[in-house]
Amino acid sequence: MSALVFIFVGLLAVLLGVVLLVMITPLRLELLLTKDDALRFCAALRPLGRFGPRIELTDRHREKPKEKPVTKRKKKTPVVQRIRERGVHEVMNAATRLVSDIIHCVRVEKAVLDVTFGFDDPGDTGQAYGMLAPLIYTSRASDRMRVAIVPEFDRATLQGRVALDLSLIPAMLVPPVTRFGWAIWGPVR
Repeated sequence: MSALVFIFVGLLAVLLGVVLLVMITPLRLELLLTKDDALRFCAALRPLGRFGPRIELTDRHREKPKEKPVTKRKKKTPVVQRIRERGVHEVMNAATRLVSDIIHCVRVEKAVLDVTFGFDDPGDTGQAYGMLAPLIYTSRASDRMRVAIVPEFDRATLQGRVALDLSLIPAMLVPPVTRFGWAIWGPVR
């Protein structure tokens, strides 16, 4: 009997170790948007930083979902009731802080912007390029960010590629999510 308990506790410890390892290793999100003739989007996830398998998040062969029949209105969910109890202002403050904290947890590993654009009027193209000039020339100071914007004065066009590699450690999301949960479902002051 004690051997069975020992094996169960050992398996539980191994499972907890694997979960902790996954929580403290970086999670990479690779986003790619290209525009030539058509607009294409690709997203992939790497669970163990650069070393994990690449998991495609976009599915090109997805079937269109079938339309669901219209059903009667349901009762109010606990979330809606909680928002009414707390007040929209307090919930919006908590949600804004959650988004801000999550953005602070995300690290931009690499950002690439290669765009060729042009409008029908060359003056509009030049004016837009002038507005983008600060972005173009300040990005040269960073090794992780590359911006190449080329104006096309002859014709109206938009072609290019945007690549973004983001990294975050899932364990860093625990405090913001806990703070948000406490602000929404915690005791009322």
